[in-house]
Amino acid sequence: MGQSIEVDRCHGRVIGVTRRGELRVSLPSPDDPAWSQEICLPPGAISLGYG
Repeated sequence: MGQSIEVDRCHGRVIGVTRRGELRVSLPSPDDPAWSQEICLPPGAISLGYG
């Protein structure tokens, strides 16, 4: 958790995993640093560099 990642040229931070195994990622708004959007990425969508 907390690892920085890049999704579609946007920098985000891993905030968890859903019950279905999706990676929960917080993407900050470029216009308002106090606001962020959460997206869920399916398993295998990105590599975190493990294994």
